[in-house]
Amino acid sequence: APGVDRGQALEDGARAALEAGRADEAVTQLEALARLEPDRRGLNGLRGRALTSAGDPVRALPLLTAATAADPSDLEALEFN
Repeated sequence: APGVDRGQALEDGARAALEAGRADEAVTQLEALARLEPDRRGLNGLRGRALTSAGDPVRALPLLTAATAADPSDLEALEFN
């Protein structure tokens, strides 16, 4: 839809997929978001959470570590780290 922020649409879709138990879909959307907006606030924690849920803790750990280092109050990342 016109006027919709592509990055926000990807993040919203990824969060919805993650909540619905579709972690692989969330990872795909978040990887697209990372290419579009690599410095987006909260992205590392969300990607780490999605990767953990998708069964890929090895790829998740550095993202979760970076998220908590960048923002110690990032509870989403801390919860999975």
